[in-house]
Amino acid sequence: MSNSAHVLAMDCIYDALIDLMKVKPYNKISVTDITERAGVSRMAYYRNYEDKDDILLNRFREELIQLEKNLLNLKDFSKTKVFEMLINMIDKDSPGQYILQANLFDKAFLLFKDFLISFYPKVGIDIENDKTRFYKDIGGLLGCMLYTLEHRDSEDKKQIADNLAEIMDYWEIK
Repeated sequence: MSNSAHVLAMDCIYDALIDLMKVKPYNKISVTDITERAGVSRMAYYRNYEDKDDILLNRFREELIQLEKNLLNLKDFSKTKVFEMLINMIDKDSPGQYILQANLFDKAFLLFKDFLISFYPKVGIDIENDKTRFYKDIGGLLGCMLYTLEHRDSEDKKQIADNLAEIMDYWEIK
């Protein structure tokens, strides 16, 4: 299978799972449901994924890779801007939203922790010498994600990002 066919199959499988999640509980969706909806064989499915959790977690991992690129390229690096980007990752119709719907928050959180372990040194934060701060940030981010989920229908993204920036004032981001 060529790389473009491989990527196309993965996109079709992801789209099929999301379409199914809109009409059926996650735990009731089978591999057969996904492959039929995606128009791919079971072999194509298993070439790319071990199980349906992998579909969502793989897309979330891709989102984290893009987030890192976006953060590293920011000219106006502010807490509010960082939170606006994080909010988009768990907003409606995002991989983060479907991960929560599928009760995979714990697995996604571990991916996010790994992301921070990789990202922090790139922006000059030494996690080896300040593990307390690192884990405080992780806990704070978890709380912020939950805050976002609870308030996203009553506040606009900018307001939520501003509120989160205030909550996380211990970050040393200017």
